[in-house]
Amino acid sequence: DMFSPKKNMRGPHVKKPHYFNSNTPSRSAPVQISRSGAHIHLPCPHLHLSWTPWYSERADQLHSWGFSNQSSRPERSSRPPFPGPRLFRKGAAAPLPWEEAMGATRADADEKEEGVMATDFFWSYTDEPHASRRREILAKYPQIKELFGSDPLAFIKIAAVVSLQLWTATLLRDAGWSKILPVAYFFGSFLNHNLFLAIHELSHNLAFATPSLNRWLGIFANLPIGVPMSVTFQKYHLEHHRFQGVDGIDMDIPSQTEAHVVKNTVSKSIWVVLQLFFYALRPLFLKPKPPGLWEFTNLTIQVALDAAMVYLYGWKSLAYLILSTFLGGGMHPMAGHFISEHYVFSPEQETYSYYGPLNLMTWHVGYHNEHHDFPRIPGAKLHKVKEIAPEYYDSLKSYRSWSQVIYMYVMDQTVGPFSRMKRKAPKKDL
Repeated sequence: DMFSPKKNMRGPHVKKPHYFNSNTPSRSAPVQISRSGAHIHLPCPHLHLSWTPWYSERADQLHSWGFSNQSSRPERSSRPPFPGPRLFRKGAAAPLPWEEAMGATRADADEKEEGVMATDFFWSYTDEPHASRRREILAKYPQIKELFGSDPLAFIKIAAVVSLQLWTATLLRDAGWSKILPVAYFFGSFLNHNLFLAIHELSHNLAFATPSLNRWLGIFANLPIGVPMSVTFQKYHLEHHRFQGVDGIDMDIPSQTEAHVVKNTVSKSIWVVLQLFFYALRPLFLKPKPPGLWEFTNLTIQVALDAAMVYLYGWKSLAYLILSTFLGGGMHPMAGHFISEHYVFSPEQETYSYYGPLNLMTWHVGYHNEHHDFPRIPGAKLHKVKEIAPEYYDSLKSYRSWSQVIYMYVMDQTVGPFSRMKRKAPKKDL
């Protein structure tokens, strides 16, 4: 704190504010202030202390890591991406106004100042942003309603991927593990993650107008995944949309136990590898729902397919399917969307879109702000929302690489499971 700009500015040697316009500070003053920070010259000619505001590095770092703001894109930074973007100003005496609005405290600022991971979630005292933005966009661009409906090609795309993956599993029935593992990671994982996101699409009834037909297609898409999850996923996912970030309801948010255990690079790496297990098991432990007829149907059909696969082609064929699911949901480029969608790297925003080539293989789930604004629009048409109403999305921060998102999450010591926005449930929903 002794070298913070606030304290140094009290000294008798500080120049007047005209130093803010100086790009090359003079050596005549012990303390110089410029746009790049504070520069302190000590009597010893070999000692020079500098303080650089966090925000002068943050934009460059985020851009160099694939985190862009399309309305104002900074120059690419040549600095290595460490220690990563800070969410609070270093040396700040108190949280900034927008930090206070999100429930930040001085303790949070101190933790971020030292590069320490936060010990609590971000708390918002406003409603989630998508409902209000949806109303505003529809009032200005009512033609967006024409995009609502189903994707007529959904069944064909799902049937093609299911057939290809099951056929691949039969071909590997006698293969060695040295062949099964790389095929599962570099090929099968993409197919199974595609089917997982097809199930996400079907949970919004975006293949057929009839909900039951979407459920049947979801059970069919579930087959190569190896584990029954289609019906259960829909129950929890719709709550994630309706109650985004609501404490105790939105099961997309890590639990307190996860957040307290996962605190460093090693534990975050393990968490990313196993994140599909946390994603699937978290709601079953924290907010279990009684199974119904559809869950029983999903389970029965999936077990029958798994048993038939083992009986006809052996355990290796089934193992290939399970490995494809596991590897595709862990340290894998397509799994980056689990982190990119809602993990807070910039406190003023809680949902982020990804505009990269993997959208073609993931039902355009990368258009996540657009999806939460208009969940009744199929993924294949979400890009049209951004084209019709660019002023609502071009100013939002977005990603260009899911792999870099995973890297940022693992290596940035200030980011972890606590980097999520939470809010209390309205009394009417309790």
